[in-house]
Amino acid sequence: MLRILFVVSIVLALATAAVAQGSDNSNVQGYVFAAPGAFIGGGTTTGALHLGAGGELFLVKGLAAGAEIGYAAPTRALSDGIGIASFNGSYHFRGSERKWVPFFTGGYSLAFREGTRNLVNFGAGFNYWIGQRHGIRLEVRDHMNTSGPANHLLGVRIAWAFR
Repeated sequence: MLRILFVVSIVLALATAAVAQGSDNSNVQGYVFAAPGAFIGGGTTTGALHLGAGGELFLVKGLAAGAEIGYAAPTRALSDGIGIASFNGSYHFRGSERKWVPFFTGGYSLAFREGTRNLVNFGAGFNYWIGQRHGIRLEVRDHMNTSGPANHLLGVRIAWAFR
């Protein structure tokens, strides 16, 4: 399953990059991320690693709609992970020619492995654009289940962003 999600993530990233390269504006942006973090719940905390890729389409000013796919697993047993698909809204505080662009995001996530679980997610961070088309994205993101006791996947995302 890890291999399948890795391939899907790479395909998504390349597709987003192809769309972005064909565009003369910055209405589309993508990212590929690694997020060290933790699964938190039931009085325990377990180290985690969340890998994935996503993209955003800017609709009006800084308002964007996005989607991503990823794989999150405990660091002690990487083969025991789950797939996570997320669909988000976000707002980027964009200005003309800004290198630092803070944002916040939130939305719905679906965790899957042998079954599924509904999650909500929220986060905040910034993009630092090194050049016109490439940058670094740093973000703190929390995925939390929508029913039952509070369980979290909390991560600090480090990403390559492109547009």
